[in-house]
Amino acid sequence: MIQLLLQSSGLERFDHVADKALSKFRFEHEDHAVHVYGDQSIAEGFRVLWENRTRSIAVLNRENKRLIGSLSRMNQTVEEFILLDTRKKESDVAIEGDLEAFVSAGILRLRNTFLPRMDSPVTNRKTDTLKQAMKNLVETRSSFSFLVDELQHLTGVLTVGDIITQFAPPCVRIQGSMEEVSLNLL
Repeated sequence: MIQLLLQSSGLERFDHVADKALSKFRFEHEDHAVHVYGDQSIAEGFRVLWENRTRSIAVLNRENKRLIGSLSRMNQTVEEFILLDTRKKESDVAIEGDLEAFVSAGILRLRNTFLPRMDSPVTNRKTDTLKQAMKNLVETRSSFSFLVDELQHLTGVLTVGDIITQFAPPCVRIQGSMEEVSLNLL
């Protein structure tokens, strides 16, 4: 969806919104970034994911509070998780690559088998523009970006829903998960 929005670059309405710094916006999850520390167990991390009903949490270094990774809820078995090799080189992120678009029963759906690296979380700073954040999400195939300061301290979370909301007409209020939003828009 973000890729489609980025195709509007050059249009006055799009550029008026997208060329603003992230600090000029107010995002739903901006000040509430759920986290665990790197020395906590994976079980504790998954408990925090479940308790907060979120798809991903930040992993911080306990000593300096810097962002060192992320832990995401994945639709895979325990065996698939333990065999996950995060050292594999990332594949080409172009939409023409292994990201296939297909239409089924009138619904546009994007299939993506890419798993982001847990030790390289997607980040943006408040000085980045909304357009830079959008490009970052497309390039990394992520649905969120952690907002960090110049010392890599976690300050918030930016989601695809937060971005889409900025382009919605003022009378439209987007609520719920991105899956629910996608279904409601079609």
